[in-house]
Amino acid sequence: GDVYKRQTLDEWHKRFWQAIDQLFPDYLSIEDVESWNRYFVLCKAMFRPDQGRSYGVGHYLYEKT
Repeated sequence: GDVYKRQTLDEWHKRFWQAIDQLFPDYLSIEDVESWNRYFVLCKAMFRPDQGRSYGVGHYLYEKT
């Protein structure tokens, strides 16, 4: 549920910062780094209230039937 989404985003955000030496400046500019950081923070904030329902946020798993 919601806890899983936050944990996943937290993990991705943490991995982003752990890999920053490999990403900046060769692949990402400082503006890119700032944008990605804001993106992670915004996503995590939007999942928190009302388990994301207030913003229409969803986590979907599609399976072939």
